[in-house]
Amino acid sequence: MEKYQGLAELTEKYLYGKLSKLILEYNTPTDLHVSIQYEDENDYWFDYDLEINKENNLVDFLGHHSKSIINKVNLSRNESFEKAIFNHLFKTVTA
Repeated sequence: MEKYQGLAELTEKYLYGKLSKLILEYNTPTDLHVSIQYEDENDYWFDYDLEINKENNLVDFLGHHSKSIINKVNLSRNESFEKAIFNHLFKTVTA
């Protein structure tokens, strides 16, 4: 888990939450789907999804929300977080 510590730190810094679940999956050789689940200090759970095209250096925002049995609340995009995630993964991949 140490190699993902940087992503946990970015989640705390930008989203003020504790990283709970991280899924990284390649949809194509150049498109990486990043799915992050985190918990805030009030015990609410959130999902943040994005897709990174490492060939074109693009980040596509797919969603940021909190879901419960009763409803789903869509949350705003955090472009600073997305840029930090991209830079961390790109640096990690090319290092």
